[in-house]
Amino acid sequence: MGSRRSDEIDSGLGQLFTRHRERRMTRVHATLWAIILATTVADILLTLVGTAAGL
Repeated sequence: MGSRRSDEIDSGLGQLFTRHRERRMTRVHATLWAIILATTVADILLTLVGTAAGL
């Protein structure tokens, strides 16, 4: 339990921001995100290398 003041602040912020439940990421979901991030980085690097080489 918090103080009355912090409860008032929390209730005021609740009107501005919607709180979302934290969810645990499954192993499959984490793997998919890792693949997406890796391919994005590879795409950027290959684009920079290709541009520098004049391709």
